[in-house]
Amino acid sequence: MSFSSTAIALIVGTALGSSLAHAESIRGFISIRKTPSHLGTLTNEVMIRPINERHIVAAPLPVEATILDRATLSTLNQDDFIVVTGDLKDQNRDGRPESITLHGIESVGLKSVIGSWRSPQWEVVRFENFNRISLYRPIVNFGGGRLKLSKYKDLNYTLAPDRDSRYAIFMVETSVSEGITPVFIGQLEVKSEQLRLEIFDPKTGKATEAYSLSPL
Repeated sequence: MSFSSTAIALIVGTALGSSLAHAESIRGFISIRKTPSHLGTLTNEVMIRPINERHIVAAPLPVEATILDRATLSTLNQDDFIVVTGDLKDQNRDGRPESITLHGIESVGLKSVIGSWRSPQWEVVRFENFNRISLYRPIVNFGGGRLKLSKYKDLNYTLAPDRDSRYAIFMVETSVSEGITPVFIGQLEVKSEQLRLEIFDPKTGKATEAYSLSPL
């Protein structure tokens, strides 16, 4: 399996920095602001717009992070969703934090993948939102000779940064009526106008299913 150790820890729910008693889980959206550099050019500053307890989106906050975490943040786009472990810094003690000190990235939600994607065999993966997937398989209407799609599986999913354009993906099936809830671990590679989804055997670490997906 090609996951980094960080991605494996995140995907099983062990967030970086969870042992830090003062850290908290912060949910929010990515906000990108153009800022002048010392070279006189404009650079992208990646900020996080946190969601408070009442689900009201606050102002974007600058992020203090390691070089590695900054590199991960730089791969995200405007309005992508993110969950981090960190501290909301309120230097003025007025209840309005001025920045976020980031200890680790728990998960992300990519706005660019939301929508329907199909394989060459017309297997369809629909990313409904930042945490739910629906799967469809093709059926043929022999009377009219037309292709139809039938939904056969719903899953909740979580993405964790791995490396480059790859993300570890953790999926839990929600369409099971009884018995053990199936859990799947895989890797999602995001490229321009294409996704590659691989599902791994948890015992061997080898890919058991692979889908090359294009926008529908």
